[in-house]
Amino acid sequence: MLRRGPGAKFMPNSLVFPGGVLDESDLRFPREKTDFAEGEVCGERSPIRLGLDDDLALRVCAIRELFEEGGLLPVVEGDKPFLANAEGDVHLAEWRRKIMAEPESFVQLFHNRFRMNVSSLIPWSNWLTPLASRSVPRQET
Repeated sequence: MLRRGPGAKFMPNSLVFPGGVLDESDLRFPREKTDFAEGEVCGERSPIRLGLDDDLALRVCAIRELFEEGGLLPVVEGDKPFLANAEGDVHLAEWRRKIMAEPESFVQLFHNRFRMNVSSLIPWSNWLTPLASRSVPRQET
């Protein structure tokens, strides 16, 4: 869980699971910039696809939102998985600011040996905030 910043539009200063909106660029994210392998079980408990046509896009979105909101970025460099952290890394912090302003630029962060570790995500649960009023947006994670 992360604490949202005081300037957040939705639930400022609250402890939340990172999440957000599926961006159009998440749907077009190149598979080769990830460790995604069709139908393969990657990691200990992370079956890829789960019967969802957009499984890759959902994972890209989740990792992009984790990076935007928490500065954490699960990656694979060569064959070594690790969790990059924008805190204390000026270059990565700069990328984080850029991606928050332009989500479609996220793809530029990855290259042939530095790939997104989508298999690091473990499908766990699906939550939808209760309907409070029509003026308050509902969030699904």
